Amino acid sequence: MTLTLLIGITEGGVMNTDQHSPYNLDTRFLMVKESGVYDYYDKTPNVDDVDVYLAASEKYELPVLAGGGFYRVGQDKTLLKKSGYWSVTRFQGPQYAESYAAY
Repeated sequence: MTLTLLIGITEGGVMNTDQHSPYNLDTRFLMVKESGVYDYYDKTPNVDDVDVYLAASEKYELPVLAGGGFYRVGQDKTLLKKSGYWSVTRFQGPQYAESYAAY
């Protein structure tokens, strides 16, 4: 069996050192696609932005792959539900008192 290593770039990595202002989403996807280096765009968009990212992904035939986030126990329940995660498993132990993983 042959394995393929996919190379992605995070949204924050799409930049031009000669320009200080951030690029709009369409331009960032275009830059990644035209580079010919990356297989995917690494981003977990906010739930309100999912449609915009999916449209750019389809337009440039560049998948958006990622998933995850950090949530605080007892403080981010609404945010967790809004992010679309279905279940939550809290880490056990004192070092994880303020964190849990969402799947």
